[in-house]
Amino acid sequence: MRFQWDMALWVGLAVLAVVLLLRRRWRPASSGIRFSTVDVLLQQGSTWATRARRMIPGLRWLAMLVLVLAIARPQKGNEHQRISAEGIAIQMVLDVSSSMRSLDFSWEGKQTDRITAAKNVMREFIRGDRGLSGRKDDLIGLITFARYADSKVPLTLDHANLLRVLDETEAIKVIFRRGGFFGSQMQPVHTSDEDGTAIGDAIAVAVERLNQFARTRGQADRAGKDTKAKSKIIILLTDGNQTVPESMDPAKAAELAATFGYKIYVIGAGSRRPHGYPCEDENGQVRLVQTNDALNEEPLQKVAELTGGKYFRATDTNSLWQIYEEIDRLEKTKTVEQRYLEWTELATAPMDWSWAGVMPRVWMAMVLLLIEVALLSTRFRKIP
Repeated sequence: MRFQWDMALWVGLAVLAVVLLLRRRWRPASSGIRFSTVDVLLQQGSTWATRARRMIPGLRWLAMLVLVLAIARPQKGNEHQRISAEGIAIQMVLDVSSSMRSLDFSWEGKQTDRITAAKNVMREFIRGDRGLSGRKDDLIGLITFARYADSKVPLTLDHANLLRVLDETEAIKVIFRRGGFFGSQMQPVHTSDEDGTAIGDAIAVAVERLNQFARTRGQADRAGKDTKAKSKIIILLTDGNQTVPESMDPAKAAELAATFGYKIYVIGAGSRRPHGYPCEDENGQVRLVQTNDALNEEPLQKVAELTGGKYFRATDTNSLWQIYEEIDRLEKTKTVEQRYLEWTELATAPMDWSWAGVMPRVWMAMVLLLIEVALLSTRFRKIP
C-alpha cells in the first residue's frame, strides 16, 4: 500500500496537531446558568451518559483524520502477471483397435493393457506431472482410429473436457469362442465391423482437422497453409500394421502432412516378446492367451521421416514415458512474461474483508459527523 499524495498526508496531520494543541491551551468560554447551590447535584456523581459525552468530540477529530488520509489517496497495489504464450497445435491420434488390449504394459506396479498405459501417459503429458511440464497453453485435439478414424475432440484449450473424453475412450472388444480339445483354443466369433488399423486415414483426418482450424480462424492462405501458427504437430500412437486395404497409404498421408508443414511423431507401442491377451468368451469368462504380434516398424519410420518428425518404439510404460518427455522437450511453447502493477484507490473503493478494508474511506468522515450531530441532538443534548 502507498499514499499517492504523501505530502498532503504529512501537512494534514501537522495541521490537525497544531489545531489540537491550540484548542487544549486556549479553551473557548463556556456558557452557564447561575444557581444558588449545586451541592445536591455533586452528591449524585456522574452517570455513564455524562462520561460518554466527553468522548463525543473525538468523533469530529476522527472524521477530520479520515479526511486527511482520504485526501492523501491511499492505494493498494495489485500485481498481475500477464503471459503471452505462442502455443502450438497438437493433434493426438490414438489407436483403439482390439490389439490395444494386449497386457504387456504396467501402471503403478500392476499389469495393464496398452490402451490404459497410453491414456495415462497422455493425460500426464497434457496436464503436467511426474517430470512432464504440461501443455496448458497448447491447442490439443484427439482422434481415435481402428478401421475408421473418428475426431473425438477438436483442437481446444479446454483440456478438462479433452481429458474426460480420453478417460472414456476404450479399445474395441472382440468376443471369442472356445474350441479344440478341452476348449483349449479361442476363436473370434463376434468381431466389431470397426476393428482394424487404418493408419493412413487417421493421419489424413488429423491433417484435415489442423487445416480446418486454420480456415475457421481465417489464418489459411489459398493453398490451405496456416499463416500464423508457429508449429503444428501430430502425435500418432499405434501398435499395429496397416490392415485396412481401402485405407489411404500411410506414406501418402505423410506426404500430405508434409505439404502443409505438419511434423508427425510416431510411437510404435508393444513388447517384442510374447505377452498375454485377454480373450473373453460368450459367457463373460476371460482367458489369457499368449501372443506375439510383430510390429512392422518400417512404414511408421517412413511416416516420421517424410514429415521431419521422429519415430519411437515403446516396449513398456517406462519407455513410453521417456518418449513423451522427449517430445515435450522438442516441442516447447514460447512464453513471454509481463508484470504490471494496478493501483486501487482505497478512499473511494468499496469495503472488503481484506487487510486493505480497514483503510478509511471518504464516506466514513461523513458518517462520523452525522453520528456526532445525532448524539448531541438527542440523548447527549446539553442545556444550555
